[in-house]
Order: sequence, then C-alpha cells, then structure tokens
Amino acid sequence: NIAWLYGLYNIAIILFAVYYKLIKKKNIIQLSLTTAPPVALLYTTCNDFEKASALSCTNQDYPHYTVYILDDSSNEESKKQVDEFASLYPNLVSVIRRCNRHAYKAGNLNNALGQIKEKYFAIADADEILPVNFLSKTVAVMEADESCGFVQANHRANPNTKSKLAKSLGTGIDIHWEWYQPLRNEYGFVMFLGHGALLRKDCWEKIGGFPEIVSEDLGFAIRIRELGYRGYFQEDVICYEDFLET
Repeated sequence: NIAWLYGLYNIAIILFAVYYKLIKKKNIIQLSLTTAPPVALLYTTCNDFEKASALSCTNQDYPHYTVYILDDSSNEESKKQVDEFASLYPNLVSVIRRCNRHAYKAGNLNNALGQIKEKYFAIADADEILPVNFLSKTVAVMEADESCGFVQANHRANPNTKSKLAKSLGTGIDIHWEWYQPLRNEYGFVMFLGHGALLRKDCWEKIGGFPEIVSEDLGFAIRIRELGYRGYFQEDVICYEDFLET
C-alpha cells in the first residue's frame, strides 16, 4: 500500500509538471551579461580524471575565469594525466592538491576555496560535460539577483555512453531533471545537487564552508536558505553526466 501511495504521489507530480511546463507556459529567465566578474571553475577528481570533461571546463565563452583542478587522486597515473592536461593550458588551468583526504569532497572544496579570491565559483564533477555557455548564462542570473546564492544547471545522461546499465540509470535521472526540478523555482525548495552549478563565494564564507558531511551540497543549500538566500534552477543550461557502467 505504501508503494502504491508513493507511485500515485509521483504521478501527481508529473501531471502537475506537465501543466506547469505546457499549459502555464513558464518563462525561463533570459539575461545578458553587463559585467564579467572573475569566476573559479572547480573541477573535482579522485582517480577518475576525464579529459573530455576537463576540456569542457576550458572551452567556456566567458571572458574571465580560471579552471582549478582539485586533484585528490592517490593513483600516480591519474596524477600524471592531470599534470599533463594542466601543462597544455598554463594560463588557464591550475592544479590544487592536499596532503590528506580529510572530509573527502567537502574537504577538497573547502581546501581550494580557502586559497582563491574569485567572487563566484562553479563546481564540475570529474565526468561532467559543461556546455560552452555554462558560465555566461549562470553568472548573468547571479549578477541580476543578490539574493541568489547559487544557480543549479540542468543535467541529462551522457548520450555517448555505451553501457546498458548506464543507459537504464540515465532514463530515471533524466525524468527527475526534466520534470521534478523546474517546479522548484516557484514551488518548494531549489536544491544544490553537488555539481554543474555556480555558487556565491560570500555565501560559502558566511556558513563557515561546506558542511563536512556526505551530502555537503544539500547541507550548503539549507544553511544559506536559513540566511535568506535562495537557489535558482537554470533549465536551459544542460550539462551531461555519466553513470555506473557495471
């Protein structure tokens, strides 16, 4: 009975999402940049460096940004791949490493953010493909609204994956991003989902850094909401991500 009720609950959300998208004809915020403040693009990796993903970080149409590769790798081959890639872009890419893996991803981000001075920072996972307009579109939204603590981009499963399991997992995730997330701008709570997002540095400072918990992304979103900031889901900026192959 509980399973049936949960199923009906999800059907109700989908039906409302159809109304919201197709009938209500919600307008997506379209803004153009008037200024281009410096942005730090943080690419996080731990023995899983993907050149295609890193390339998408260096191929942005935004004029003023630096890519920081936050390398928590223990594998020497992975470290070598990171260093070789960074050497190709000496004026754009910097590598940040630390002597331990305290607090895992949250600790990795906090360690790097304590060393950079940019007004905004974006986070990309190791397998994430960013569109070329990722920074320009998300920064425009952030610059227009001082109460916006982060802009969460949309996501889809990587269409180039060859694994049958990854394709199956991607179907369920695509439904979540396409139908569940857009509703949150007007109804409910926009969550920061850990990657493919632009965040305000002073929000990070005001809450004392990312909470050192497993869901540091949700913890961040809740804590800045308590300070009066909100998140915005940028539906028309679509990133690709991979899923488990086995």
